[in-house]
Amino acid sequence: MLCTYHSESGICTSNELFKILKGIEPEIIFEEIPPSFFDDYYIHRSRSNLETDAISMYLKDRPIKHIPVDIHEVSERFFEDNRLLHERINSRSREYCDLIDAQTMYIRKYGFRYLNSACNVDMNDKIDQAIEDAVSAMNDEMLSNIHDSWKIVMERRDSEMLNNRLVA
Repeated sequence: MLCTYHSESGICTSNELFKILKGIEPEIIFEEIPPSFFDDYYIHRSRSNLETDAISMYLKDRPIKHIPVDIHEVSERFFEDNRLLHERINSRSREYCDLIDAQTMYIRKYGFRYLNSACNVDMNDKIDQAIEDAVSAMNDEMLSNIHDSWKIVMERRDSEMLNNRLVA
């Protein structure tokens, strides 16, 4: 498994991910994209992100099987609600802001080496805890519901991706 980032930042680029793919030469890639978006990324080219750009480059050199394994649909409303939640946390939690700033700096400076390290796992745990603490401290039912919904969808996505990977 290779942890990536959806957009370019510092040395975390599609070219760098392409180099990693060339180095490990996977024969199959399981992608964190919904199956319903696959054609948008690879046929119509109406969507793109760091990962799909790198995979497209890799496919030119080595045609392999690549499989979307995420859940089929998540509503735009879900992402809008999550943006609202993070904006509110950002305005209330210095700890959250400091952690996000540090993580952003590490991604820009160390790229995939950081993203695939125990330091990133630890940072994500700290960010998750800062979110939990902030939501609890704000005592806002709507924000709590948004956060609960986020956790349920993330668990569902993880389960779906694992199941789809095993079936493929």
